[in-house]
Amino acid sequence: MTFIFAEDVIETNGELSEDKRTVKFDYTGSTAEGAIFCYTESGKAEMLADKTAPVIKGLKKKKYYNRETLKKLSITDNYALKSVTCNGFDMSCYSVTENGKKSKYWRLKDTTKYKQGKNTIVATDLNGNTSTFTFLFEDKPPVVKKLQNYSYKKGKITFYVKDKKSGIGKITYTKNFGKEKKLAKKYIKKVKKGKFKGYYKVTIKGNYSDRFDIKVYDKAGNYLNFYGIYVY
Repeated sequence: MTFIFAEDVIETNGELSEDKRTVKFDYTGSTAEGAIFCYTESGKAEMLADKTAPVIKGLKKKKYYNRETLKKLSITDNYALKSVTCNGFDMSCYSVTENGKKSKYWRLKDTTKYKQGKNTIVATDLNGNTSTFTFLFEDKPPVVKKLQNYSYKKGKITFYVKDKKSGIGKITYTKNFGKEKKLAKKYIKKVKKGKFKGYYKVTIKGNYSDRFDIKVYDKAGNYLNFYGIYVY
């Protein structure tokens, strides 16, 4: 990449021409310094006067996310970002075009570095202004007991669900290959004693030979699918 300036360049980590107006970079995606840069005198003075920290948005505090629901993480700065990390690991920026509009979002380069529970993002701009944001992460699906694919239940479907981190979000079902519906809360009851204490007891009513396909979600968006449960 080549940059041509109307003023002399006073500082750069690229290859500066003799007239100090052109800078070339053999850019491979990163440098030992973490970013490419070239400053004119007025440009550097403007950057050093910047006191505005980066803006982190797209996530809510105390809400759990997984790899899919984290996709809307946006990090911007009024000039330029120097680094963005999560749990001390570098994040990368990617572009998404939606309805003809291009947006930029951030994620960890190695998504295995997200931690179950609290994760902290640190965004730093060129002048060292810093913003931090802590969010909650979970990518493990709920625990489901007494429910199996292609099984039979007498009169009604009863099973038990639990999620230790984010909690149970919703339960949906399709009946006889029809439209997917959300199960009403009155059919999801907390178990207070016995073998399944701490779980939620789920009941889905059906008629003879009805087939149900069921999804159990946690609040982070993780879910388990169960197919072909028949009532007899």
